[in-house]
Amino acid sequence: MKNELQKIRQMTPGEKWDYFKTYYLVQTVIGVIVLILAVFFIRDMKMGSREVLASGCLINVAIDEEGFLFLTDGYVDFCGKSIKKASVFLSVDNTLDFMPENPLDKDSYVMALTAQIYAGEYQYLILDQEAWEHFQASDIYADLAQTLTQEQQEAYADRMIRQTVQSEDGTHTETATALDLAGTAFAKRFHLEPQEAYLVFIETAQEKYQDDVIEKKQRIADYILTAE
Repeated sequence: MKNELQKIRQMTPGEKWDYFKTYYLVQTVIGVIVLILAVFFIRDMKMGSREVLASGCLINVAIDEEGFLFLTDGYVDFCGKSIKKASVFLSVDNTLDFMPENPLDKDSYVMALTAQIYAGEYQYLILDQEAWEHFQASDIYADLAQTLTQEQQEAYADRMIRQTVQSEDGTHTETATALDLAGTAFAKRFHLEPQEAYLVFIETAQEKYQDDVIEKKQRIADYILTAE
């Protein structure tokens, strides 16, 4: 090693570069690549280990950038958490409106979106009336009478939107499945389009009776409906 160092010291700058390229360049590049991959791997592990506070999806509606931050980073702050330890997901630009000449694109997209909803990827949706009516047949909406607290039901009674549900015995009942966001400070402040949009919660079979999941939905409802 000493002889090699002595040899390198006696080289000209050009000879040192040629020597480095010949014997060390490939190893150095590989080492840098491995280091970069290790950094990304560690980062992904940390990101993946963060607590997911909420996961939402906008369908046939849009909000401005401030509204997006309100529903993501702002909600992390609202929950008293740090973005290093907690996260919120929000899927935007989802639509059921496609050009009539591309019906297959619409069917494929809607099927994929429905599969995501069934898989429990989203705790809540913000959608327009068309989308709300479209997904009623999928039976994915949580019953607000079973999801919200009694105090919340009283506070938001004038915003509850009901749908007719057929039970197993063939009888029909009305069930509150959506909260009308029209005229709320949330809709006005963040330029919700259209203003006639609904907030609904998704109920999957595996989470139906989990208290912590219900509490998350209750917190989301208050956060959105009491926005100033």
